[in-house]
Amino acid sequence: MEESKDRISNLPDDIIDHILFFLDMKYVVQTSLLSRGWKYTWTSVSTLDFDTREFMSSETKQVFPFVRFLNMVLMYRGLSNLEEFRLYWDNKSNEIATYLNHWIIGALIRKVQRLVIEIEYNENLTFRLPRLLFNSSSLVKLILDISGRVVLPDSMGLPQLKHLTLCNFIIDDVKLVNKLLSSCPVLRSLLLRDIEANTADGVWVIEFSELKHLEINNYGTARNIAKVIKLSTPRLKSFTCSDYTTQEYSLGNLSSLVTASVDMKTIEDDEEELYPERMMGFLVALHNVEKLTLLSDFFQVLSRAPNVIRSPLQFHNLRYLKLDMCFTRNCLHTLTCLLRISHNVETIFLTLKEWNVAEDGEVGLLPCGLSHLKYIEIRGLTACDNELKFLELVLKEAVVLEEMDLYFSNPEDLPDATESPDRLELVKKRSELVKKRSELNKKFARKLRALPRVSSCSMMLVC
Repeated sequence: MEESKDRISNLPDDIIDHILFFLDMKYVVQTSLLSRGWKYTWTSVSTLDFDTREFMSSETKQVFPFVRFLNMVLMYRGLSNLEEFRLYWDNKSNEIATYLNHWIIGALIRKVQRLVIEIEYNENLTFRLPRLLFNSSSLVKLILDISGRVVLPDSMGLPQLKHLTLCNFIIDDVKLVNKLLSSCPVLRSLLLRDIEANTADGVWVIEFSELKHLEINNYGTARNIAKVIKLSTPRLKSFTCSDYTTQEYSLGNLSSLVTASVDMKTIEDDEEELYPERMMGFLVALHNVEKLTLLSDFFQVLSRAPNVIRSPLQFHNLRYLKLDMCFTRNCLHTLTCLLRISHNVETIFLTLKEWNVAEDGEVGLLPCGLSHLKYIEIRGLTACDNELKFLELVLKEAVVLEEMDLYFSNPEDLPDATESPDRLELVKKRSELVKKRSELNKKFARKLRALPRVSSCSMMLVC
């Protein structure tokens, strides 16, 4: 009898509400069948979560059971306040354009604090979202991830909004996004991903006195959202930027920045001379960071102008550095220049990218000052001379180095024999190449272990 007690029903209401927070609304409503005590519990939950995947596949056109269910929940739940309303729609039916505004208004009149709208597979639709959405006094968090064209109203005001995410939609003019952003005076966190404007000749202004976290990701558009993206965020703590080098940034006061990750890609045959200066502009703006990550083609573009890193620049606070790079002559020169002005760095992660040894010469490395370096990890080693020279420099300068972890590259470029008619010949060739690479790695490891070092660091090599 003791084991058969209904312990869940005896929990406090706020605990039950928290448990139901993690369930889709379909299953929350089904709790009404558990017992008399649970018959109306679902009508007082503070979170409504609706997901079309719980009703149908993305291919089916039978959306009415889902629509009918959502309308029923809003009708029977009553008008008590909502903490969160979440809608995920991944169906190709155009019915979403008919009902979306009705559902959003239904959440807003219940003083919803957090509103999440995610819509996929409807790129050809136009969504004219309700004016009430952009003039809500209750919203604290708003996520709009909408595949399609979005029409914003002329006047907007979101006095309580602290977290804003805008993803995947197309707008007529970047000025409308500027107007939306300027209507959020207390914003703390902003994520902008793949917003595409029909006119890309304006300036995208991100100006907030209290913003702490900013992420910009334009990889999905492969085109500039605006002529210039201008930042003025003096209290920003973390900044993540994933974009193309074709996009121009104007980075203002970022003196409070602690962590930054910049992931810049070049478009094929993109060799503009101004791009190294643009990358340099990022470094100047990020000079106060403690943790810096530079990914994709950022470092390779920067190294096109080896003298672009100017001596007055100093990274006094930098402790953690992560880079994607090649061990070409110019890249190594640029790396040593960067390390020379980052004399307090303690942790370094390098991921090496492919390069043609025949197209690059040997490098002579100058001292770069690694007196505080404690840990270094390098992935993608190819057992070349430039790698050995850089590691020799590290072992010579890093007096407090505790650990060095090195990983040789995987033989991904070796011929694949699985579907070849001459399979036996390719298997033999692949085996020979693997053996040759293994011998090179072992030879490299012997040379590395023979190098003098100023610290008693441990060294791990993984082939």
